[in-house]
Amino acid sequence: MPQNYEEQLPMDKNPVDFLSEGQDQAFRTRIQNHLGSLKFTPEEMRQPMGTFSSGQKAKILLVKLVVDHNDVLLLDEPTRNCSPLSAGQIRAQLASFPGCILAVSHDRRFLAEVTERILRLTPQGLEEDSSIEF
Repeated sequence: MPQNYEEQLPMDKNPVDFLSEGQDQAFRTRIQNHLGSLKFTPEEMRQPMGTFSSGQKAKILLVKLVVDHNDVLLLDEPTRNCSPLSAGQIRAQLASFPGCILAVSHDRRFLAEVTERILRLTPQGLEEDSSIEF
């Protein structure tokens, strides 16, 4: 997941069209349910992505990662631009992800709710970090 969301998102498309391209109506409905759980209104689902905040763009990319059936997610500060109102839903979706998540984050709540193991990069190499309670 890039930090510059515009690299991955077509700014002239709406999120439902982008996320369900080439799929059937059942998949479109699934996309709308994902977006709705992340506090997108039906009207916002039809707006071009160029009108969205960075947090909304981040949520769209997270939905894409989930529905693309990836086995491994590489995330760089996944909650960086998320509002407090939607951060909980994002953490819940990532916590239920069945694959492996490798993430760089300073968000202690994200680390506590989503991860099972934390490694800290030190001058001596990778070290287990037990300072976050799970």
